[in-house]
Parts: sequence; structure tokens; C-alpha cells
Amino acid sequence: MNYQELKAKAFTYEQYKDKLQNYIATTDEFTLPADPKEKYGFIKLNLVRMARIDKTYTPSETLTELLSRIKERQYWIILTMRPCGDSAQNIPHFVKMAETNSNIEILLLERDANLEIMDTYLTDGKRSVPKVVAFSESGKELFIWGSRPKEAQEVVSTAISAGLTKAEWESKLHLWYAKDKGQTLEKEVTALLVG
Repeated sequence: MNYQELKAKAFTYEQYKDKLQNYIATTDEFTLPADPKEKYGFIKLNLVRMARIDKTYTPSETLTELLSRIKERQYWIILTMRPCGDSAQNIPHFVKMAETNSNIEILLLERDANLEIMDTYLTDGKRSVPKVVAFSESGKELFIWGSRPKEAQEVVSTAISAGLTKAEWESKLHLWYAKDKGQTLEKEVTALLVG
């Protein structure tokens, strides 16, 4: 894994949020065709979701202590796309986790501009995001996570099996995220770090 090449096309979390905010500020939503207009709405909502998590989430003492044991440089590469609700609900948590240890660097990559990486980390054959892949400085793969917590995926699978529309199951999914507040994600990351 060539991190210098990755860094050249990757974003920090702040750069990523700036990019989204700039898109919202410079795009006239009323002139957009239906599909881009829907994506515009998702991006606008995702900025609100990220801002809420940025303000309210602090990693637990247990997870912070576990993260403090990382003594060598790690790169947590996160594949994402702007209108993705799961990305907005999970990326801020990973960023806050990484902020507890200066040895961890987050590199955000746009999925569709990095398909050669995305296609190495498919979820059930799909380009699902967010996908988090952690590497050591030497390029050793440390863990893979994504594209949503297992319990969240169960909410989606159950809703789809019950015949709910995409809008209906997305509503149930984001209600689950609001109630969970990142606790399930913490458990999953803890298991990956211990594991």
C-alpha cells in the first residue's frame, strides 16, 4: 500500500466536510433533475448527522485505553460516497476514535474515484460503503469493517423481508442509529482491535 499516493487523492475528515458544505452552498437544488436533487437532499441531511455526532460522541474509556496501546503508525482508509447515510452515521465515530491516538491517521477516499480499491473490499459482492480498512505502516492489513454495524444490517434485512420500501427501511435504520449512539460500533471496533 503506497500511502503517499493514497494521501494525494484522499481527504481528511475536515476536508471532506468542507467539500460537502461547498457543494450544498454552490448548488441550486431547484434546478437539479430528480436523481441529483434526491442526492443533494441526502448530502444536506448527512452534514446534519455528522455535525450531531461530532458534538455528542466521545469514545468510551475502555475503547480509548485500547486505542492508546497502538504504538506504531496506522492508516484507517475509509471508502465513502457523499449521499451515503451509513457513512454519515459511522465515519464521525471512527474519526473521534482516531483522534485519541496520534498514531492513527484517517484517509477518506471517494468510492467511485477509487474502484480498484473498492473492488478489493466488496460486501456480499457489492460496493457498499462506508468500508474501513486499517493498515500498518508496512502495509499489513490489520482489520476490515463495514458497511454498517451488524445489528443495523439486521434492521435493514428484516425490514426488506417484510416488504418495506427503501424510504421505510431507511427511516427504521436511522432511528436505530439515533438510539444506538455508536455503542454497537464501539463493540465491533473493540473486538477488531482485540482480535
